[in-house]
Amino acid sequence: MASLLVGCATTISFESQPTGAEIHARRLGSDTQPQVVGQTPLQMKTSDFEKLFSAPGPSEIEFRKDGHQPSKIVMTQTINSDITLSMQLSPSNGLDDIDQLNARIDQAFEIQRLARAGKFDEALAKIKTIQKEAPQLSVSYEIEGGIYYLQKKYKQAFDSFTQAAKYNPRNVQAIRMRQKMRAPASVEQPQKKKEPKR
Repeated sequence: MASLLVGCATTISFESQPTGAEIHARRLGSDTQPQVVGQTPLQMKTSDFEKLFSAPGPSEIEFRKDGHQPSKIVMTQTINSDITLSMQLSPSNGLDDIDQLNARIDQAFEIQRLARAGKFDEALAKIKTIQKEAPQLSVSYEIEGGIYYLQKKYKQAFDSFTQAAKYNPRNVQAIRMRQKMRAPASVEQPQKKKEPKR
């Protein structure tokens, strides 16, 4: 949800709590992707800000920081006085609402379907997208580990199961697979259980 800011500025200051948020800007009504302006804290001349765009008009400013929910504000004018844009960013776990959770579940089922059909490269590409969008989602690493295991890429499988267990210590399947593999540094196949001597 965007706030509305009406004002005129000769300089624009961008601030956030916590600091280090990326500032993205685009003209309202434009179908272009937002441009990265910089990181907070940042102060710039209005004229430099306006040079980012090919046409005048109101701008949508978005503050983004990993691990936090993005926050937007609309700036209608940028002339004649100074403006400070300050945002308090709320922590996020990557699954901010039920719609996102349902989308992740749907994606996980689609990836499993691709893996069962032997389309491992396509499944892994979709997993990487999920991991970029929700890096703490344990199940993506668990499925990734299973695909690597089927491909006999045991070192990568072990690393993926390790990540799954890190983000969800109650992920029994990931922990079991990790223990089964026993993680030698350059593992190329899982260790086999020794037969008892008779």
